[in-house]
Amino acid sequence: ERLHVYFSMENFFLITAGELEGYDPEGSSQDKIRSNVPNIDKYQYPNPTNFSLGVNVGF
Repeated sequence: ERLHVYFSMENFFLITAGELEGYDPEGSSQDKIRSNVPNIDKYQYPNPTNFSLGVNVGF
């Protein structure tokens, strides 16, 4: 018998400093092809925060 419990988080928080406050280097622009400056707040949605919780039980 066994019990395995796990928990994980992705993109839980973002560390920035100075003039880059709030800028997400992993950000994605919907209009990247036509944008002059990629990854800068043009039609940008924040990356989702993911939480996973699991339980694995064996008998």
